[in-house]
Order: sequence, then structure tokens, then C-alpha cells
Amino acid sequence: MKCLHCNSKDIVKRGFRYNDLGKRQLYLCRKCGKKFTPGLRRHRYPPSLIFKCVAMRKGGKKLKDIQNYADNKGFKVSLWTISKWHDKFKYSRSMKNK
Repeated sequence: MKCLHCNSKDIVKRGFRYNDLGKRQLYLCRKCGKKFTPGLRRHRYPPSLIFKCVAMRKGGKKLKDIQNYADNKGFKVSLWTISKWHDKFKYSRSMKNK
């Protein structure tokens, strides 16, 4: 793993960060001194939901069906958001194992 700010490999665990998605490991870069959490940045929904919705869209599902799936999982997601996820992640390699 590398620092998101300076790409240094000199990082250490530095506690946890808590938000609506739960508990996330927090890391500290010893080179630049910045803290970060790995994974998707600036998304309010869990990555598993995002990639499942993108996979469903790639599989030909209608936006409304995908929105109903997310709603059944307890997440209110707009059709516009699902469409933007598809545009952003449709070529993502990390989707293969999700």
C-alpha cells in the first residue's frame, strides 16, 4: 500500500475513522505526515453497493430496477447517481471480484 498523497510506502496504522459506513482503518504516512484511509474517496455509499449497481447496469438492468435493489438494501440512491457511477466505473478493474 502507498500513501495517497506522496506515494511513499513508509506508512503505519494510526487508529480508526468512524462514519455512516462503519469503522475504517486509518493510516499515517511517515514521509509527508498525512493521514488517509484507502479505497474509494468521497463516496457516501459502500463500495460493494456501488460496484454491484454498476455490474447490474452493465448487465442490462434498467436504472429503476437498480434503484429498487439499492432501496431494498436500505440506501436511497437517485437514478442520476447510479448513471454517474456507471460512467465513472464501467471500465474499473476492481469490479471483477465484486
